Amino acid sequence: NNGTMQVSAGILIVGLGGNNGVTLLAGQIANRHNLSWETATTGLISANWFGCLTQIPPRGIHGGVGFQGRIPGLASANNAVMGGWDIRPTKLGQALYDCRVLEPDLVRQVREEMDRTEIMEGVWDPSFIGESQHETATHVVSGEDNASSRTRLERIRRDIRTWKEKNNVNGHITVIWSASVERPSDVEYKSPDDLLNAIYDDS
Repeated sequence: NNGTMQVSAGILIVGLGGNNGVTLLAGQIANRHNLSWETATTGLISANWFGCLTQIPPRGIHGGVGFQGRIPGLASANNAVMGGWDIRPTKLGQALYDCRVLEPDLVRQVREEMDRTEIMEGVWDPSFIGESQHETATHVVSGEDNASSRTRLERIRRDIRTWKEKNNVNGHITVIWSASVERPSDVEYKSPDDLLNAIYDDS
C-alpha cells in the first residue's frame, strides 16, 4: 500500500498444529504482547524478531541486513493474522505444550490464546500420508467438499476467502506448507494450467 494505512497481512499454514506451525504462532504472540520469559540457561529473554529480515531495522555496513523502514507500507508481523489447516483437532496451545520445543514459561503465557485459534479442517489424500497418521486424522474435509479434486480445491479457496473476511485481513495472504513429508506426485506438470486442468478433470 502507499504507507498511509496499517496493513494486516495474513499467514495461513498447512499443518498448523505441527511443531513449525505452533512455534511460529507462539513467537508471533510473544512479540505482539512484548512477552518475556525465564530460561534455564540464559535467564530472562524478551521476544524479538531477530533473524526475520523484514521485521528488523537496517544494521551493519552500508545499511546491512534488515528491511524495516526501508519499504513504505511493509507489513508488521505483529499485526499479522495467523491461521491454517490441520487434519488433527488438537488445540494449538496443547500441541505447543506436547512438542516440548519452547521454554515452559513462554508456553504457559501463550497457551490460552493459542487454544482459541481456529483450526480449519484439512483436505487430505491418505495415499500421500504415512499410515501411522491415519488414525489421528479426524479433522478432515468430508461430504460433497471431498467428492473430487475440484471440490477440494474449491473448498480451500472458500476457506481462504471466508477466513480473510472474518479476520479483516486487508493485505497479502501467504500460504506456508508445513505439513508432513509426503510422497512425490506420480505425475509432473509443466505449467500451472496443466495442474489446474488435471484438478478440474480429477485426473
